[in-house]
Amino acid sequence: MDECSFLVESDPALPGLLQASWDRRLSKSELKLVFCGSSVGIMQDTFLSSRAPLFGRRTGQLRLGPLPVGSLRQAVAWKPPEVVELAALFGAVPGYLQRLAPSRSLLTNLHEQVLRRGEPLYEEVPFLLREELREPRVYYAILAAVAAGARKFGEVSSKVGLDRANLSRYLSVLADLGLLEREVPVTERLPEKSRKGLYRISDPFIATWFTFVHPYRDALERGRSDEVVERFVRPRLGVYLSHAVEPVLASLLCEPPASALVPFPVAFVGRHWSKASEFDVVLLDAERRRALVTEIKWTRGKVDKNLLDPLRRRVQADQAFAGVQCTYGLISRGGFRGRRKLKSDERLIPVSRLFR
Repeated sequence: MDECSFLVESDPALPGLLQASWDRRLSKSELKLVFCGSSVGIMQDTFLSSRAPLFGRRTGQLRLGPLPVGSLRQAVAWKPPEVVELAALFGAVPGYLQRLAPSRSLLTNLHEQVLRRGEPLYEEVPFLLREELREPRVYYAILAAVAAGARKFGEVSSKVGLDRANLSRYLSVLADLGLLEREVPVTERLPEKSRKGLYRISDPFIATWFTFVHPYRDALERGRSDEVVERFVRPRLGVYLSHAVEPVLASLLCEPPASALVPFPVAFVGRHWSKASEFDVVLLDAERRRALVTEIKWTRGKVDKNLLDPLRRRVQADQAFAGVQCTYGLISRGGFRGRRKLKSDERLIPVSRLFR
């Protein structure tokens, strides 16, 4: 039964009727019922809530996420660097990707599909929040605050005007829906107790929407999308992508064929930052004794291979990596230049090597 959430909305008695039928007859038959729905909130209320008539009767559940980023290369007619940027802007959600035209640039697709009033993706985020959440305005304000730079708990609380207890509850709901996450340095051994936690929007398209649509909504509502693109989106897009590609590239390093570049089984993935340094993507083994520390250079020009030397020095000077056997890597959008004989603990990774 596909999109059964709409059926439940139209007939709230349905879960009770299904419960009665299942308990009396259907559970004793060869029948297997599979319910699908795009509204996570309604599916949880109908099948997973302890107050729901069907609670306790499920034999399995599967929450579908975006496609693996590595599979996008086979699904869309884009070059590897553009596939990474595509995933960073829109996520790997088929419903979003099918609206994009490979013959046009990412900026043009963003302009025509997201920044123009009347297009489905223009209203996608407000619609999603209204569908999934009972107090969409509060969640909207939290996401807008985080997108605008309020990364710490106290900063979000101040921007939104919620006390600690209430804000924690709202943040927990957003985390459960996969829209927000609390990020700590991957080197922290007790992340739940870390005081270095920073909030970030974990859904790529929602982050894009709150960065390039929400701040300019008034102008966009008046049909001034061309002006918004030229004055605000085009100048900011490159800087935005240089950070937005980090989680995409991190996920690719954990998938074949790029995982072959990592000399150990990966258990932890994320960023590292401290007062002394910051590293874009760090992979650790389960014992935290081995690490791959990479720096991302997301420019069209070729990158000097000798940048591995300052990367090595910065890692060795950071106490978080004391006693850790490190491998050092550069990921480049535009390739590499210069002559260098790589050491056994060095990696030069062009984007093309991240895909099958």
